[in-house]
Amino acid sequence: MQDRRLKPGDAQAATGLTPVGKWTKQIAVPRGWCVPHWSQNNVLDGVFRFARSLGCAPEEICAGVGLDLEQALALDALVPHGMIIDVLEWCAEHGREPSFGLHLAARTDPRTLGLPIMIAERSHSVAGFYDLFRQNLPLHTTGYSFQFSTEASGGVGRLLIHSEHALPARQWAECAVSLQVRVFQRMIAWDWRPRGVELAHPRQGDLGVYESAYGAPVLFEAGRNALLFSAEDLLWRAHRPHHQPFNAVDRPLQSVALDRGDDHIGRVSEVIRASLPTVPTLQTVASELSMSSRSLQRRLKEKGADFTDLLTATRVELAQDYLRRPGIGIGEVASRLGFAQVGALSRMLRRELNVSPRELMAGRSGFDEPALRRSRSG
Repeated sequence: MQDRRLKPGDAQAATGLTPVGKWTKQIAVPRGWCVPHWSQNNVLDGVFRFARSLGCAPEEICAGVGLDLEQALALDALVPHGMIIDVLEWCAEHGREPSFGLHLAARTDPRTLGLPIMIAERSHSVAGFYDLFRQNLPLHTTGYSFQFSTEASGGVGRLLIHSEHALPARQWAECAVSLQVRVFQRMIAWDWRPRGVELAHPRQGDLGVYESAYGAPVLFEAGRNALLFSAEDLLWRAHRPHHQPFNAVDRPLQSVALDRGDDHIGRVSEVIRASLPTVPTLQTVASELSMSSRSLQRRLKEKGADFTDLLTATRVELAQDYLRRPGIGIGEVASRLGFAQVGALSRMLRRELNVSPRELMAGRSGFDEPALRRSRSG
């Protein structure tokens, strides 16, 4: 398998970079790949716990797929969605569990899914669920989507995978479709079952495991990954007021964006972190947030923020983090932050914090708050 980890000197040669969350350790995308789609790494916690029961440690899993361990374990960090796909496939092979994805879905509490459950609580029909999902999923991940359509026998919720991945997407597809079944069981009725399930790949494990997971007939090598609904399913309507508050959803999950009044400052900073050392523009960040440049600029202005200031503040914050870590040189820090020369890093720190890189490396404190507070005010 090709090593996708990026060495400091290779930063400018990569065609795209993995989102990295707080720690911003770079992972390169091989030439010819598109800029990666990302997801939060929350799902990896459950994957690692299940994999341990099969004798697979997080360290060897990450080494096997080229995912940085610190990035995988950092709280709410972003990772390439394709690597999540690779992790599940690697675990199935090395844990000798052909139904890894289905078992993982069965072990997952649907409430931890966040956005899908919030949408299910708000939706009043199957078609309405997919419409809200289409509108809001890009705020959660750009790695996949569901396309809903109708046909003579009912409806089809087709899983579309947009991210590049080195290993087959069999385990992830089985897991994702199984979790969709569980979401609709919470939305429609606990005993709800789909009309059928179609998977694009050959059967991986025991047929009984599939039928137990989906509660419906499964067609393999169907040319698509899809959840099939009956005509009766499409007539179902929820008997609850529109826009009912999410009383059944844990408060931490309500931070997931469902409305356009999202924390745009936080999201912009997150995208900037993920893009470095490729320096993002307002246009590229707006595109990642499924917004126009003008809309994003207006939202930031409403909160007293400016894109250029956020870019600088994010670089300053990361510079402080890196320079206070042992074993990281000034040149490497400059490269990680997208500076062509060390002098540019030094000028930024002197201008924003009135310190030099060497002073930060010496462990001096008390310099980070002013710049960050200025950029995040409002």
